[in-house]
Amino acid sequence: MITENCRQFLPAFLAAILAATPLHSHGEEVRKKGLQVSGLVDTQLSFNDGEESWLQRGPGKFRYDESDSGDLQLNQLALGLRYSFNLESHIKIAAHYYPDPDSSVELTEAYWQHRSMNSKSWRSRYRIGAFHPEFSLENRGKFWTSPYTLNSSFINTWIGEEIRTIGAEGKWTWSGRDSKGTQHRVSFTGALFGFNDPMGAMISWRGWAGHDRQTGINGTLPARELPILEPQPGGSELSPDFEPFMEIDDRPGYYLAATWELPRTLEVQAVFYDNLADDELLEDGQYGWRTWFYQIGAKWQLPGDFTLLSQVLRGNTIMNVDVVDNDFESAYLMLVKTHGRHRLAARWEYSEVIDLDDTDIDYNDEEGDAWTLAYSYLLPKNWKFSIEGTRRYSNQKSRIYFSEPTRMTEKQLLLSVRYYY
Repeated sequence: MITENCRQFLPAFLAAILAATPLHSHGEEVRKKGLQVSGLVDTQLSFNDGEESWLQRGPGKFRYDESDSGDLQLNQLALGLRYSFNLESHIKIAAHYYPDPDSSVELTEAYWQHRSMNSKSWRSRYRIGAFHPEFSLENRGKFWTSPYTLNSSFINTWIGEEIRTIGAEGKWTWSGRDSKGTQHRVSFTGALFGFNDPMGAMISWRGWAGHDRQTGINGTLPARELPILEPQPGGSELSPDFEPFMEIDDRPGYYLAATWELPRTLEVQAVFYDNLADDELLEDGQYGWRTWFYQIGAKWQLPGDFTLLSQVLRGNTIMNVDVVDNDFESAYLMLVKTHGRHRLAARWEYSEVIDLDDTDIDYNDEEGDAWTLAYSYLLPKNWKFSIEGTRRYSNQKSRIYFSEPTRMTEKQLLLSVRYYY
């Protein structure tokens, strides 16, 4: 099957690149041609008032829970390799280490990129491999981190968990000025991808969450011991661990995106995504989930070094015709103030899953919101200190299967020291 070929190909692809890559010292020549190595070391101290984490198959929406309170954690390690053939073309690989739920190194990106200037006004970019699509207005830092907060919004948490482009993408950008001399930039993006047929499982069976953990291309995600995951008489057995980047139906999905920018002032984005999965196919305990969504977002640079960001996402996911049929939506609004090396961010967000099917062993209805306040300080020599507090409310109907209250409020305080190199 294609999935097994992918698992065999990615390690070989990485090894071949490393074997063929000469090492260079830092300097102008490195930026033009050669290998660049980057990394991230992230340590965190957390204080948690809430339920057992979803990573431990609990009802909690955070990555850490009360059992981790007061403990200094190695939150994540990341390593990036970029080999530039010239100014236009390069290969990039990124891998993450996470200590939870099981210590593992996960490949998060591996792709080839080429840029070209087609004319004075038009330029193009092509990517082939496995990479994050440019849907996030938050997560634009190194290794797909957010420069504003430690935990991502619900929307971008889900994008990091269940969405990765494993395929080919093209982006075409026009730049020009209007009659008043104002510069405009318009971009159009299209992609075909595979290996994303099970996406939708986590948002249905766990619901929306907020954290900073990306799923590797070879990664799995745990679910609670829900009734629908138990063997049913005459039914097919589903796995309690999901593989979001798996090919089941051997047909590609696609997405289209458009962006309009007033450089250094305003960015407006629109996205439509459809994995076109066959929701009746089952392989190795993983169903295909037909999942589509649209997203609109905006980022506005305000006077006084303020920035306003917002994304709104709505969609639907179906598994096994109508055994699971859910609408889902989420939105956030974030205000950021930057002053020198200091940055303060405040974010409000809302999320909902609406259960449309009549399966009585699988309640998926959920609604929730969260407030986050974060402060960060950029220390000299690539160090960054952050402190962040979040209050998260959720009302999830499936908790009745575990004799738990459906309504829960969780609180978390995080202190982080990061080093980038």
